[in-house]
Amino acid sequence: MDLDQYGFDHVGLIAGERIESALNLNSDGDRGSTRNSAVMLLTDKRLIHLRRDGKQRRADFALIEDVEAVAVAAESLGNGAFWWAALGFIVAAILYFVIDSQLYRIAGSAIVALMGAWLIADRITDAGRSVVVVKTGTSQLRFNLNSADASADTYSFINLLFQLKADGSVESRSDPSSFAPR
Repeated sequence: MDLDQYGFDHVGLIAGERIESALNLNSDGDRGSTRNSAVMLLTDKRLIHLRRDGKQRRADFALIEDVEAVAVAAESLGNGAFWWAALGFIVAAILYFVIDSQLYRIAGSAIVALMGAWLIADRITDAGRSVVVVKTGTSQLRFNLNSADASADTYSFINLLFQLKADGSVESRSDPSSFAPR
């Protein structure tokens, strides 16, 4: 089965593998975009993260049995916006004293100062972005939750992941053909 319905026609599933759940990671207004898309697929065997940014494509795969932990967190944006805003205010002050024309002096300084104020307001009102980190052995899958729907569906997706992992580990433990030699 190809994954055409998710916008990724170059990726296929293993024979006998079926999709249990899909988590759309696109932003709310970007549902139908074919140039930028991201989806997390949970099959009965693997966890697949597919992402397309313009012409770049990326696919990450992990076996369900290798998943050790899943973390859902809000990532802080840092203080970079405040530093750029402070630099904007300094440049606005310099422009005010350097430009000779009264009109250009006020207009140039005001524009740069407003850009600094916008950076501060944007940083204060932005809550950060939600991320999910799936830890598998020595590696990890990391993806952003860009939509409100993805944030709401994440916990049921994670619960299903661990339910499939538990169901798979019960089957492998009851298999008498595989045992540890003593």
